[in-house]
This record gives sequence, C-alpha cells and structure tokens, in this order.
Amino acid sequence: MALFWQLPVQRLQPNVIAANSLLSALARSLQWQLALSHLAQLNAPNVISFNTVLAGCRNHWHTALELLRTAKEQSVAPNAGSFAACIVAAGQASEWPMALSLLALAGEGGLAANSALGALAEAAQWQRALELLAGLASPDVVSFNSVMRACERGHEWQRAMEIFSELQARGEASDISVCSALSALGRAVHWQRGLQLLSQRPSGAPVFGAALHACAQAAQWQAAVAVLASMHAAAVEPDDSILGSLATMQISTEASNRHVRTQPRGI
Repeated sequence: MALFWQLPVQRLQPNVIAANSLLSALARSLQWQLALSHLAQLNAPNVISFNTVLAGCRNHWHTALELLRTAKEQSVAPNAGSFAACIVAAGQASEWPMALSLLALAGEGGLAANSALGALAEAAQWQRALELLAGLASPDVVSFNSVMRACERGHEWQRAMEIFSELQARGEASDISVCSALSALGRAVHWQRGLQLLSQRPSGAPVFGAALHACAQAAQWQAAVAVLASMHAAAVEPDDSILGSLATMQISTEASNRHVRTQPRGI
C-alpha cells in the first residue's frame, strides 16, 4: 500500500482501476476513514471511486451525504449506485425520511428503490413501504422481501403473508422470502402455520433457523424437536441462526421453570 501511494512521487500516476481496487479493499475491511483519505489524493476519481468509498460509509450517513456532495462538486455525476449507498447509510441510522428524499433525487426505481424499501423495513414503516412498492414499475423479489420485512417488524403478519402468497403465485419466492414469512408468523405466535410452510418446500439452514425461532417465540419445544428432525433428514448442518434459536429457547425455558419454582404452593 505504501509503495502504491509513492507512485506519484516517482512521477508515475497510479491507474484509476488500481486505485479503485485499493479503495474497495479498504471499504471491505471497514477502513472507511483511510479510504476517504486515499480518495482525496486521486487526481481524477470516477463514479466507481466514489461509490466504492460510499459503500464503506454505510454506518456513517452524514459522511456519505458529504461525499455525495463532493462528487457533484468535482463534476462526477452520481448514479443509482451512489444514491443506493447513501440510502443504505441513512437506513442504518433509521433516517428513513432522508432515505426517501434521496430516492426522489435518484429519480428512478431499481437499486435505489430497493435500498429505500430496506430503509423503511428497518424502521418498520410498512405503510410507506407498501405505497412505494405500489408505485414501482417492475418490482423484483428483493422489493417484495423488503416490504414483507417491514410488515413483519410492524406486526402486520397478515399483510406479510399476502405478499408472500403473491410471490409464490409468481414462482419467485426465495429462501429469504420464506424466512420473512416465518418471522412474521413467529412474531404473531402462529408457529403452526410456520411449520406448515416449512413442510411445503426444501429449505436451507436459514429457513430452518427462522422456523426454530418461531417455535422459540411460542416456547414450543416439541415443535422445535420436529423441526430439528426435519433438518437432520434433509442433511442440513446447523448455522449460527439455528444455534441462536436453540439458545433462546433454553433461556426462555429456564426462566419459565424458575418462575414456576418461586410460585407459592397451595395448602
């Protein structure tokens, strides 16, 4: 890295493609401040340079907005990826009104719209998510999954299941869609419907984890054992989501047992 940035001193200007590769490596390793510093040293950064650093600023929305302004000042026209990165950063900070304002500036659907739907989902803004979805010319499975997530977080499980049914009818339901549906059902303590859904399609570890979490929310140990048996039959190895759900159930059961033991006995 040190040799790379010594190139201008030796009258050898680093290629912008190589510079962008370095910025990408810094962004992926969460060294966003160092990425900003190196971006400032480039003589002719392009939109890919800015977008790469913007992606690294996902937890720093003020910095992302300032960087977007800097790009415009340097006559680098932001594209959908630029706005999408800023919208994601705003969503991470629960600044969904800013996310919608940025979407209006982007002036298009696609990537930016899906990022805005993700921001609304994080804030449980299910009504606004439904409105935005209705206005999209060609929503994809990512769009629908985000709205399902918004409904789930907003305790609107019926609406989440309506969207899931539409995805199934279109033949576009993904594992993420199933996980969102299971989460919505689990939050509403409709674990039986969750198990029915699980039996209708082959699933991977994340889906089994979501089903176990639904059982955990209802403290249904026997149902969880059935899910584990199905998982074993499908030769699916447990991942962090599954282990986390099992830990949640164990903690819940231990707390319930302590509560029973501390209750006064009848005479």
